[in-house]
Amino acid sequence: MMSFRWSLPLLALAATPGALAAGPDDPSPFGIVCPWPTVGETGARWVRCGAGATQLVDWGRVEPEPGQFVWEAADSELADWDRPEGLTPLPILGYTAPWASSDRGGARSYPPRDLRHYARFVRESVTRYRQDIRYWEVWNEPNIGFFHGTITQYVDMLKAAAIVARRANPGCHIVFGGTAGVDCRFLERCYELGAAPYFDVMAVHPYQWGRTFDDRWHMQKVQAVRSLMAQQETVAKPIWFTEIGWSTNEGVTPEDQARLLVQAFVSSLALRDLGVAKVFWFCVKDWGGPGHGLFADDGSRKPAFKAYQSMTRELEGLVPHSRLVADQARGYLFADPRHQRAPVLVYWSPGLETASLRLPPLGDVTQVDLYGTEEPLSLATEADELLARPEPHYLRLRPGAVGQLQDTGAVEALANPTAGYWQAPRTPPPPPCWASVQIPAGTERLWLTAGGKREVRVNLWNLDDRPRQARLTLSLLGASRTVARTLPPWAMQPVTVALPVAADAPLGLKRLAVALELSNGHVRPEHLVYTTPVRLAAGPTVEFLANSHLERSVYLQPGARSGESESCRFGSEWTYRFEAPYACDGQLGVYLGAHRAGPFALAWSQDGKHWQTVLEGRGNRAWRETTLSGVQAGPVYLRVSGTDVQLEELVLTWPQPR
Repeated sequence: MMSFRWSLPLLALAATPGALAAGPDDPSPFGIVCPWPTVGETGARWVRCGAGATQLVDWGRVEPEPGQFVWEAADSELADWDRPEGLTPLPILGYTAPWASSDRGGARSYPPRDLRHYARFVRESVTRYRQDIRYWEVWNEPNIGFFHGTITQYVDMLKAAAIVARRANPGCHIVFGGTAGVDCRFLERCYELGAAPYFDVMAVHPYQWGRTFDDRWHMQKVQAVRSLMAQQETVAKPIWFTEIGWSTNEGVTPEDQARLLVQAFVSSLALRDLGVAKVFWFCVKDWGGPGHGLFADDGSRKPAFKAYQSMTRELEGLVPHSRLVADQARGYLFADPRHQRAPVLVYWSPGLETASLRLPPLGDVTQVDLYGTEEPLSLATEADELLARPEPHYLRLRPGAVGQLQDTGAVEALANPTAGYWQAPRTPPPPPCWASVQIPAGTERLWLTAGGKREVRVNLWNLDDRPRQARLTLSLLGASRTVARTLPPWAMQPVTVALPVAADAPLGLKRLAVALELSNGHVRPEHLVYTTPVRLAAGPTVEFLANSHLERSVYLQPGARSGESESCRFGSEWTYRFEAPYACDGQLGVYLGAHRAGPFALAWSQDGKHWQTVLEGRGNRAWRETTLSGVQAGPVYLRVSGTDVQLEELVLTWPQPR
C-alpha cells in the first residue's frame, strides 16, 4: 500500500501559531502520518502532514487563488498539534493548487504549469512558519501516480523548493519526497539530473505485506539506498521512513498490525549505522476503509495504538546497541548513552510460531508485553528459558547486563553502536539559479546521434529578486560549447546549445558535463557543476523506467494484467504501443525476467494481431537485448507475458535508415 490516503476529513481546530513543544529539531525517531486528537499519547513526537490530508500546508487551501494566501486554518491546526499533543510537524509541500495545475481539469497530482507559482507558495509557507517548522518534504511518492509529471519536472520542483526555502529560512532542511517503496532506480535518475545538493534528508516508504515482517529483506533495501547515496553524495545524509504500515483490511488482524508495528520500528531503528533516523507509521486513522490507522473509523483505539504507546515508553531516549544472536528469535538491545536508564532487550519470533530463547543468567528482570503489562521474572541460571512469541516483548535489564550479554556472546554489536543521532547536514543556501537539461518528449533520458552538431535544450532558471549573469558550458566527449545569458529576476530562459558529436563516437551512455557560472557584478561568482548521462544512439530512442508516469500515460495499453511496484511492472501480460518513424530494424533492450526464474516471453506486432516472439525463456530479471527485424513506419506493439513476469526498464531505438 505504497500510497498516501488523501480523502481525509478536515480537522476543526482553532488557535494561533506558537512555538512547538517538542522542538523543530527533536531527535526522537517516532513519527505518525496525520494528526488526530490524543495521538500524542502514543509517544509519537513527529507528525507528517499537509498535501491534501491536512490544512498545514495544503497548497490548494493556503493559496486558493493566485497570490491570495489564507493562513487561519493552518495556523489553528499547528497550534493544536503543539499543545497538548506536543507534535513536531513535517509538512509536505504539495499538492498543486487546482488553478496552478498543468492538467486542464485542475488535477492536483500534476506539476504546476509555471514552476514560479510553486516556488512562491514554498517561500511564503517557509517564511510564515520559520520559527515553528524546520523540516519540509517536497511532494509525496513522486515515483508513482501521486505525481503525474516527468522525473525532470520533479527535480526542478525539488530545486526550486530548496532554493526559496533555504533563503527564507537558512536553518531549515529539505526532505526528499518519500518514494513508494525503496525505488533506487528512480532515485538514481534524480541524482543524474543534479538533485544531490538540494535536499538534506532522504525519505523512502519500505512497505511490506502479509502477516510476517522480513527484517533481512528490509535491511537489504536500506543497504541499497545507502550504497546509492554513498556513490552520489559528498556528505552523509540521514534516511527517514516517512511511511511504513500494514492495513487490517488486507488479511492482517488488528493484533497482527500491532506486533508488526513494533517489529518494523525496532528493526528499522537498529539500522542506525545505515543512517535510519526516523520512522513514521502510516497512518493515524482508518479513514473509511484503508485500515492502516491506530484509530478505527469510529475513533476507537486499535491494538496498534497501545503497542505504539508501550514501545515509546520503553525505548524513547535509548539507542540500538547490539543484536541478539539466536537462530529462532529476533532481538535488539537498546541502551542509554547517558547511562541514566536501564537497558532494554526487545525480542520476538520472526514467524507465527513460538520459539525458545536462552540467555545468560541475568538475575531479576522485568518483562513487558506488547501492550505494556509488566511481569517480574528471574533468570537465575542458564537453564531458565524465555519463550519468544510473534508479539515483541521487552526485558528491562540491570545496567551491568549489557557487558554480560556481550561477554557471553548472546549479542553482537551493531556495525556502529556508538554513532550519534543522524543529523541533517547544515548546508548553505544554494545559488538561486540552475540549469535544467531538457529531455526530448517521449523518453526519460537525453539521447543524441553521432555526427555533426546536435542540439541540447536547457532551461536556465533564476529565482533571485535581481538579474544574474550566467555562463552555461556543456561538455561531451572532449567537445565543449559555452553560451552567456542575462537572466531576469524570477524567470526562466530557454537556450539551445549546438554540441558537436563526432561521427565515429562510440554508442552507449556517456557523461554530459553541465557547468553554470553565475555573477551579479558585486560578489564572487558562484559555480554549479554536475554531470548527467546522455545516450548516444543510432537514432531516435524511447527510454523509460517501468511504472513511471511516462510508461503509464503514453505507452502502456489498456487491459494490462499487471501490477506496479518500485520502478517495476509485474504480472501475466501487458502491451506497449510505440510509433516507428520509418522503416528500420528496431533495437530493443529490456531489464526483464520472472520471479523465481519463472517463464517469460516478449513478442512484437505491427497490427496487434500477428505476433513474433523475440525473447523467451526462464530466469530472474536481467538485461536482455534483441532486434525487431523489418519494422515498417507506423504503430509497433510489444507484448510482455509469462508467470509473474517483471520488467524494470526499456530502451527502444529506431536506427536511421540506410
